[in-house]
Amino acid sequence: MTDELDDFAHLIGDDEFDTSLLKRESETVEERTTGEIDTKFVKNIRVQRAVPRVEITYQSSSKVQEAHGEILKIEDGEVRSERAIAGHQYGTDGFELQVSKRLFRTYADVTTPEERLAALYSVGYSLRSVMARQLGVNPIEIQCEPHLLNDYLRLLVYDNEPGGAGLSYPIYKNLSAVFDEASMQLETCECSNYCENCLLLPRTPTFLLDKNLLQRELGAALLDMR
Repeated sequence: MTDELDDFAHLIGDDEFDTSLLKRESETVEERTTGEIDTKFVKNIRVQRAVPRVEITYQSSSKVQEAHGEILKIEDGEVRSERAIAGHQYGTDGFELQVSKRLFRTYADVTTPEERLAALYSVGYSLRSVMARQLGVNPIEIQCEPHLLNDYLRLLVYDNEPGGAGLSYPIYKNLSAVFDEASMQLETCECSNYCENCLLLPRTPTFLLDKNLLQRELGAALLDMR
C-alpha cells in the first residue's frame, strides 16, 4: 500500500506530498448553530483537487479550455459536472456550513439548482475575501467547495494545503463576526452581481462568471439566515 501511495504522490507531481493524509479519518472538533446555519470545524476534511492545478481566470491568457477541472451544466434539474479533469482527494482543515434547502427556498424564494449553487459560491467567495483580508494572506490560500444535497445546501471552506495551514480555525472561532462582515460586503456593494469589491477574487475561474454563479444578492440572502 505504501508503494502505491508513493506512486500516487509521484503521479500528481508532488514529491513532498504527505501520503499519510490519505489514510487519516476526518475529525469534527467543534460544532455550533448560528440562526438557521449549522456549522462545524473539521480536521482532515476531505476535499477534491483537480489535476492540473492551472485555472483559467478572468485575468488569464490561458488557452487550455478545461484547465479549471470542472464545467457545470444543469440536466434534469440537477447540477452535473461535464468533461471534468481527473483529480484527487486530500485531507485538510476547514469548516462546513449547512442550511436546509426547504428553509432557504421559503426564506429567499430560491427554487432552482442554479440559484442554490450561485448562493453557495457567493457565500464562499465572500468568506474567502474576508478571511484573506483578516489573515493577511492571498485568497488562493483559502478555497471553498459547494455541495447540493437532497435536503441541504452545504459549503466547505478550507485551507488550500494538504494537512491544513492553520488559517481556518482562528476564523471559525470568530465566525459570527466574519459572517457579519461578509454580509455587509455583499449587501452594501452597488454592483449588479459581482465585482472586485465584493466577490471577484484573483484567479476566479471563468466558468463561475460564464454560468452566472456569482450573485451577491443570493449570497446575502443565504447569510441573512444566520
